[in-house]
Amino acid sequence: MEKNSSADAGSLIESLFKECGRYESMLSATKKGSDIWKINHARGEWVKCSEDAYTVIRKGLSFSELSGGKFDITVGTLTALWDYHASDPRVPDPGAISEARLHCGSDNIELDPAARAVRLKDPEAAIDPGAIAKGYIADRLTGAMLENGVTSAIIDLGGNIVCVGAKPDGSAFRTGIELPFSDRSEIIGVVEDRDICVVTSGIYERYFMENGELYHHIIDPATGYPASTGLISATVTGPRGSCCECDALSTVCFLLGEQDALSLIEGMEGYEVLLVRADEETVTSKGFALTEAAGGKRAGE
Repeated sequence: MEKNSSADAGSLIESLFKECGRYESMLSATKKGSDIWKINHARGEWVKCSEDAYTVIRKGLSFSELSGGKFDITVGTLTALWDYHASDPRVPDPGAISEARLHCGSDNIELDPAARAVRLKDPEAAIDPGAIAKGYIADRLTGAMLENGVTSAIIDLGGNIVCVGAKPDGSAFRTGIELPFSDRSEIIGVVEDRDICVVTSGIYERYFMENGELYHHIIDPATGYPASTGLISATVTGPRGSCCECDALSTVCFLLGEQDALSLIEGMEGYEVLLVRADEETVTSKGFALTEAAGGKRAGE
């Protein structure tokens, strides 16, 4: 920071935490009164949104188009059935899943740019921005840091990492890529870079077991069940300011599967991907630079 003092830094950090709460009050699908909540409960009526909520929805639609519908922010009716936070989570009733699927599809969303308003043409449809909102928030926090003169920082929103600038000594930040199911004790390798976003989507953070089968939280809207693509995680990197895109792309890549994910990312300038297969073997796009892990240390050091 330009005023390089612990008091200044503490004040800024406090304000950024407050900003996180403000964004949650707009973008949460479950927080009563949020923009997303209002849209989902408007029974097909138009809802005027904050600029942030409108932008997140618009970006979500663009990634639906990019992925051929695999990425779908209208999976809210499905994700509501899969309660991974319950004390005893269970696989939903197949009939309920089939019914919920009928209300998914990005074509349910209608936008009015002039009024900055959104409506769901199907009153039973529901938006769930969980696969993109966290990255969007990380980008807004990055912008606030830069406006306040921050030249070196790490933002960690749980799987969404932004490295602002470099370390204070000028060297690159080291961001560890976690080995799935290692309980955060092991990493596959390290990404060393400055001004970079690193986002991972995987099946190992939210899941439950039933009858010996693992059910994770990345839902395939085509089936209504957890996606089965032969992958257990997808990590996407991009330049500072692209955490929203990296967040969505990590889910897109997971849903597409190995070959389509690699083809997509290698056709996008500035982005790279690392995929972990079910057998824990890794495959990367051509430009993904991964350094061997030294002593199993974790990221951002």
